[in-house]
Amino acid sequence: PFASALGEAQIDVSAAASDPSAEKPAEKPEPKDKRLLGEVQAQAKGRSVTVRLDGTIGGFFGVTAEEFIGEIESKVKSPTRITVDANSGGGSVVEAVKIYNYLAQSPAEVHVRGVWIVGSAIQQAADVRSLADNGFYLVHEGSSLAMGTVSEMQTGVKLLELANDAIARTYAARMGRDKDEIKEEYLSGGDHWMSAEEAQSNGFIDEI
Repeated sequence: PFASALGEAQIDVSAAASDPSAEKPAEKPEPKDKRLLGEVQAQAKGRSVTVRLDGTIGGFFGVTAEEFIGEIESKVKSPTRITVDANSGGGSVVEAVKIYNYLAQSPAEVHVRGVWIVGSAIQQAADVRSLADNGFYLVHEGSSLAMGTVSEMQTGVKLLELANDAIARTYAARMGRDKDEIKEEYLSGGDHWMSAEEAQSNGFIDEI
């Protein structure tokens, strides 16, 4: 928005002021507001809608669940098919859970296609989970920033434990695996990156 505002050409209104018949320049539409670190756009064809989800989910600068759901429902109120083209390394667990629950509870057929990086458990809500053959899959434990008293820091640790548990339950439910196995294998020891072939072999996606 700043670049477009600074780059607007100034209009010489002197001719129009002196000649009422002078043609007025066409008005430009207002630029659509965009998030700094994320973007969501949807297109509909009939009762099918395709959503492009790019960047961070939630936080101050990423795509919120309200924006994601609103973008879909502004195109089709009750879609029969939802296709999400996702390129996201993750973000807010809270916002991701909201998006996951929306997709999981939708009566529509849901397909989430990873176009490059998939680092969010929202894909596990899909009937069909796929990843580009040159894409990457990321599974990681929750992280946060905290400051304050001992009790406040302890509360922060508790919230992270709850977030990791929610992430593990989400993967386990879709993959038919034990929640504690998921936590031990993938939600500890830093980031776990996988190729498309590895993600499919480990049960995180269905198709490449």
